[in-house]
Amino acid sequence: MKLLRDFGVVDFMKSITTPNNDQYINNADAFSVCKAFTKSAWMKIMKTLSESFSFLSIAPAKDTAIVESKPAPEIKSVADVVLSHINNKEKISYLIFTDKAFSQALSCKFSDVKKFELNLNRLNMAANLMRAGVHREWGSQRGFFLSSVRLPVHLKLSDTQEQKFGDDYDAEHHGRIVRGRMHVILITGGGRSDEECMVIHFFFCEECQSIVITRCGAHGRTA
Repeated sequence: MKLLRDFGVVDFMKSITTPNNDQYINNADAFSVCKAFTKSAWMKIMKTLSESFSFLSIAPAKDTAIVESKPAPEIKSVADVVLSHINNKEKISYLIFTDKAFSQALSCKFSDVKKFELNLNRLNMAANLMRAGVHREWGSQRGFFLSSVRLPVHLKLSDTQEQKFGDDYDAEHHGRIVRGRMHVILITGGGRSDEECMVIHFFFCEECQSIVITRCGAHGRTA
């Protein structure tokens, strides 16, 4: 009622229905005039209400695209395993691939990818334990690897490998040449080709407290 009074609707209705008033009109015209006037007044009222309660208005919801999580890339090769391991930001890893080992892994033809992935994960577990000094509690390093992470590690190179083909197991790490004497041999099938045999050579760097991989691919020369 206050809004009707404020916009003059009440006073207007009185003026057109009072016989002594100069604005008095007959009942026939009163309806059409009142209709037109009240329409105008109603528009003003709605505008006022709209402005008064604008703070209650809710912005239209924006269309939001549904973001679907991308499936993990399919692992098909040794290279895929190594790239996935390196690029996984959620995984704590203390395995360091030297440039030489990384390049070898990218071109490795070993076919039993699952076996490689399993042993790489075990090697990473060993690195975490070695950082904590667990390996020092064992009588031998071989016993540590085999019992702690079920990794059959060979601790040394053969005399021929050491003396004649040592370069095959060397790599640069932190500006110096290091040799990966410890190694894991992975065999599938007959083990007579690069598709059926590969090796991972490494050593534990006391400085960076990580396992550094110096060779990762086809077996090095032995004779």
